[in-house]
Amino acid sequence: MNVTAVIIYLAIVLAEFVVVSITDSVAASEISTRLKSSNEKAIFTQDFIIHGGKSLPLYSRVADAESPLAIVVPSRGCSLSVELWDYDLPWSTFVERAKYSKSSM
Repeated sequence: MNVTAVIIYLAIVLAEFVVVSITDSVAASEISTRLKSSNEKAIFTQDFIIHGGKSLPLYSRVADAESPLAIVVPSRGCSLSVELWDYDLPWSTFVERAKYSKSSM
């Protein structure tokens, strides 16, 4: 995981929400099972996991698992390396919406 993903993970734990960790080697069907059993509302994931110099697809497995709203963190830099489904959000859009939501309170 990159630094942003670790911070998201810790923030969810500190907020006392449920975290379901999914390794990069899990198939879409197993991801679907885990998500359904946790009564998920959203999932934070990365576009890819970089391991041993290889880019392993992560978001595509999450999308194939018919996940709820996915907020996708780029594995490198600020831009995603994948095209998202219509209802999913890049991390940058999620942060902007959170800023707007907070400022309108």
